Amino acid sequence: MVFIEFEKSLKQRAQLLSYQDRISHGISICKRLFPYYKEFVNESSFGNPDVLLDSIRFVETGKQDSDQLHEFLESLEEVCPDTEDYDGGEFALNACGAVNALLLQVAEPNDEEHYIEIAMSYYDTIDAKVHDENEEELSEEEIENHPLLIEARHFLLNF
Repeated sequence: MVFIEFEKSLKQRAQLLSYQDRISHGISICKRLFPYYKEFVNESSFGNPDVLLDSIRFVETGKQDSDQLHEFLESLEEVCPDTEDYDGGEFALNACGAVNALLLQVAEPNDEEHYIEIAMSYYDTIDAKVHDENEEELSEEEIENHPLLIEARHFLLNF
């Protein structure tokens, strides 16, 4: 499956999901991305993993308190790395972006674009990981058929 087909399938899938399904899968995605953020914090001494965890836990509670939600969004902004300031901050930034989109999904429950952003943060992370782990240049076909990307697409489209 080429990227354009995947992206189209993801958008179609997102439209069919209920709000609760988008939240549940979004939480799962954010939890898969969290270790990348934690690794970045350990290596750079910048950030705070508790902000991401507390944000995810807030969404898990099902609370809709907009004041709390905005506090989480503000806190998250403070702990997201600027990739110009930190080498290797891309994965951590993707984790922050996914949690941010998860919070926005709570704020705007009828907008499936937030769920798509969460899913694409995960896909982009796996895609970058595939590129980083291969010393030689891979063809587009090799990338599209890489086992990690196949698994990522399956996880995002079939839950």
